[in-house]
Amino acid sequence: MLEKFLQSYFTSIGAFAWDKAREMTEKNKQFICTHSTQFHNLLITLYQNERSYFSLEFLEQKWFLKKDQLRNSYSQIQANFLAIKFPDVTSTEAKDQQNMIRTTSSQLAEFCSLRSQSIAIYQNLSKAAMNSSYERTCISIKLLLDLISKKLHGQMYESIKINLYDELNLLHSLLEASSSISTWEFAKASYALQRSHTVLVKWKPIFTNKSSGTFRSSIFSFGEKVSNPSSALYNWLEKMFKFLNSKTTFYFYESFSQSLTVDEMKQALSKMSYDFVSKSLAFMKKYDGNYLRLYLTNRLVDDTGEVAQIRHGYVIPPSSMYDENSYAFNGSPVRFFVIYVVNVIDFNIN
Repeated sequence: MLEKFLQSYFTSIGAFAWDKAREMTEKNKQFICTHSTQFHNLLITLYQNERSYFSLEFLEQKWFLKKDQLRNSYSQIQANFLAIKFPDVTSTEAKDQQNMIRTTSSQLAEFCSLRSQSIAIYQNLSKAAMNSSYERTCISIKLLLDLISKKLHGQMYESIKINLYDELNLLHSLLEASSSISTWEFAKASYALQRSHTVLVKWKPIFTNKSSGTFRSSIFSFGEKVSNPSSALYNWLEKMFKFLNSKTTFYFYESFSQSLTVDEMKQALSKMSYDFVSKSLAFMKKYDGNYLRLYLTNRLVDDTGEVAQIRHGYVIPPSSMYDENSYAFNGSPVRFFVIYVVNVIDFNIN
């Protein structure tokens, strides 16, 4: 009976069904407490923490909450899982069940440690400047993924282990795509976005019917707060994917234009969460612009503050080269706009 309950509990946690995990734990309270009341209480705290984790509430800045409250909670139950005490028993069956709880507690202690490290990654991201490099964060995620591969052995823990893999691989792919787009690496960005899309499609049926939550914290800000924020993490990851997808069509407009017809390009742009291309063209028409050019700087500041050289791209031309934002194009003076220092893309609306 204990093994059946634990399998159902972990399946529910792995399916993000925290209410179901709560119901099962309460339903089997009397049976579990005959072996260890402490183990029962820790299972309750665990699913409560999991719900809070996916709501991203630990990133909210509230003066009345203790700093790192959720992370500290995971650390505390990690220690408690390893310190569970059992009453003296004589029957072989009771001893076997105590050994099962002891083994499960050891695995859950490892899971709590992995969650604490994931929280640290999101906290560092929330404090990072919008234009900062994600190189160190990506390294931290890779190290954590390697650690996960060495933990949580056994079929019972497979669902929560897969979710850890999926989440961190998704986050890593999105950050890699963001960096690759900004440094004008089309193929690398495309592959990273495709990997991200694979996980999002897998998670979408689970989180579609859940309400989203929010908070006000740098790159994580979105929407308005609602009563059921359990899908906030998924919603943020999906919004980031859609934004990067939109950004890709803008930065690599020339590449897409060469492989798609005009109608196919219009159809693709209509599906973007934000159509940067159409917005830019509308802006130029409104202000009588004929030409738009985006520049990629060949100087990149890494996480250490050191300046590295990008092997491709164009140096920002000095302002003295141009007179009142105009220059010759095909022998005729043309007014142009420099939108952002990232890439070189030409939109000629004539």
